[in-house]
Amino acid sequence: MSIFSAEEDFERNTLDAVPGLWGKLRYVSALRQKDGHYEHWGLTRKFGKNAAEKAIHQAHQGLALRILRMPLSELMEKTAEGAAQSELTLREFVARLIADLENLLPENLCGGSLRHFTTVVQSLSYLAQACTDANRQAS
Repeated sequence: MSIFSAEEDFERNTLDAVPGLWGKLRYVSALRQKDGHYEHWGLTRKFGKNAAEKAIHQAHQGLALRILRMPLSELMEKTAEGAAQSELTLREFVARLIADLENLLPENLCGGSLRHFTTVVQSLSYLAQACTDANRQAS
């Protein structure tokens, strides 16, 4: 019997091992199957299918809402970290986020919206472009 809830276990033993905010969001969204259900073998084995799915869904919602609530300057830093971890330029990293936008979000965003998320990621794209342009002018 675990001393942690499924949510705490998933956070501590799985998500904490995934680097970066965007990395965590990508990981959790990849656990969602085509039918909308989440699958994680170890968590399901330990807590049961319903508890595991609920824990992953809550983590997914929490990560997406955290991104929507984060100041853009801080989110830009997290995005630059994600790009570096992925060994991509900032523009390439943001372009991949844009390409995968709908897959990154949970089905129920609990107050957030695809439109808001899209606007945030597009803003990151404009900032990435501005950073690239500024670096070219400085060279």
